[in-house]
Amino acid sequence: VNDLLLTFHFWEVAGQCLNTLLFVLGGCLWGNIISDNRFSGEEDGLFTATDWGYLFILFFCLIVIRFILVFAFYPITARLGIGTSIKEAVFMSYGGLRGAVGIALALTLNATIYDQTDGSDEAHLEYMKFRDDTARLFGMSGGISLLTLLVNGVTAGPLLRWLGLVTPKIARMKVIENYKHQMVQNALLSYIELLSQERFKDLDYSVIREHVPFLRDISRDRLMAAVRRVQDTKHSVTAPRLDHILPYFYE
Repeated sequence: VNDLLLTFHFWEVAGQCLNTLLFVLGGCLWGNIISDNRFSGEEDGLFTATDWGYLFILFFCLIVIRFILVFAFYPITARLGIGTSIKEAVFMSYGGLRGAVGIALALTLNATIYDQTDGSDEAHLEYMKFRDDTARLFGMSGGISLLTLLVNGVTAGPLLRWLGLVTPKIARMKVIENYKHQMVQNALLSYIELLSQERFKDLDYSVIREHVPFLRDISRDRLMAAVRRVQDTKHSVTAPRLDHILPYFYE
């Protein structure tokens, strides 16, 4: 691997694409299941009104179970890192979205059952009912994902405001400031490394200041410290060309 950052971004984009494909396939199959009317005399189709009732009960039970799990470990999470407050634990319990893993497992189970029951002999026909049971299970998984999006997702903002978690605390402001400092430092180090390449030798600092706002206010001392750090850690990197950047620090 020559570029770890490029590899990281590649797998991040690949994960997003595969996740999108998973939800598209799952959504198509879920829509087909809940609209299935192959049984004569059953106006509600394969996924009946009773199943919808069970779905809402299951959704409520999952929220209760998540509350129990989060608060069971609250004495530990409250002492880890910067700590977790009661209000934050409440939001973590309520805001847990469910979807990708459940849909992936339900898709796998649905495909496996269809393969195992494929055939026309009597032995296979006796097990055709398992297809319906698997389809209902998939309907439950997709329904849970839909309800977490429509219910938890829509009400998450108002719940945050009601709990008073919109305004960050002092500790979290420090975390944000430290993150900004690291972001600027990493960007500056990457910029210095680019200046050592032949294709960027004529790149003017005014272009950088225009397109990378958080590098506008760096000091000359911080710039030279970054140059020394790159030279100390990247021995294979040639000396960066500072002809088009140093004049801006003498204005």
